[in-house]
Amino acid sequence: MTPLIGIIPGCQYEQGAYSYHVGEANISAVTDAGGCPLVLPYSEKPGILESYLELVDGLYFIGGGDILPDYFGESPLPGLGSLCPPRDAFEIRMYREAARRDLPVLGVCRGMQIINVAAGGTIYQDLAGQLPQAGSHKPMDLERSRPYHKVRLAPESRLAAIMGRPLELFVNSFHHEAVRETAPDFQAVAWAPDGVIEAMESQRLTFGYGVQWHPEDMYRSVPVFAGLYRAFIQAAGDYRKGRRTADDGTAALLLKEGF
Repeated sequence: MTPLIGIIPGCQYEQGAYSYHVGEANISAVTDAGGCPLVLPYSEKPGILESYLELVDGLYFIGGGDILPDYFGESPLPGLGSLCPPRDAFEIRMYREAARRDLPVLGVCRGMQIINVAAGGTIYQDLAGQLPQAGSHKPMDLERSRPYHKVRLAPESRLAAIMGRPLELFVNSFHHEAVRETAPDFQAVAWAPDGVIEAMESQRLTFGYGVQWHPEDMYRSVPVFAGLYRAFIQAAGDYRKGRRTADDGTAALLLKEGF
């Protein structure tokens, strides 16, 4: 069967209630790579979270607003933007449980940042205020599919291997928060010319990556980004096969024991 990819939606607070949203580009990036997207509404109920994780074969953390500084031990700074605390709480719990299961995960932009926070890392709340020597990472009125700056990849990283080992990439950029210190289980593997971390990969998970740019808006025109999604879906398919094999083994053991 087609691997099921759980997509955690963004949120918007209007008229006293939250609403969910997922950009079409994120849906298409998953389907065009061979996956089946499944949007996962937030829930505080452990039983629902467990059901989600039993159902999906990979988790996709997409872009969106800022992250509540409480989660990385800071107070809000003046440059902090719009927040969605229910999303923060849900994504952190989902990542930690996914990591425990070695479920494939991919994060883009905010998705990379929330994975890093969930795994014990920190982020800049606002590059302009906290890292004034950094260049612009949030251009105004630029098409989302248009590259904006270069990134340099660690040549021996697994992420570089997935992308065909380019030394540099031109990427789009729409963020003012960024990874500051990578979590203990992650390693930075790409940087902007100003030194801002632009990608990271897990040292523990079979497939665990975060990129600061938006490959979902560029994969149709830049093949290496389509390759990232194909690798993600392949990893999800392998996870699905492994889970089914384990289930078949358990069923066979139960039959052998007479249950």
